[in-house]
Amino acid sequence: MIEVHPRHFCRIQNPVIIGEDGKPELTIFGQVKVNHGETEIRFYRDKPFPLFPGEKLLGQVQKQTIINKDTALLVEALRDFVDDRHKKKKIKREAG
Repeated sequence: MIEVHPRHFCRIQNPVIIGEDGKPELTIFGQVKVNHGETEIRFYRDKPFPLFPGEKLLGQVQKQTIINKDTALLVEALRDFVDDRHKKKKIKREAG
């Protein structure tokens, strides 16, 4: 069981695919579907969570970086992705 405290995060290699109902998707054989080669960042949750078969904790649970007033943090995407945070439309973002 992995416990992530407030203002902390962890990186999970080969995360499971979560369906629209919030539950892991299963194959026809009853095994969880895994995103091989992907890395997911997981933040604080109310309770500890298990690692599903195939998932791996990369490093340790780490404290989030706090950005001071009047400073910035430069973030660069390493690969293309679809930004689905907007409810009305999905925006395709390019690496770099």
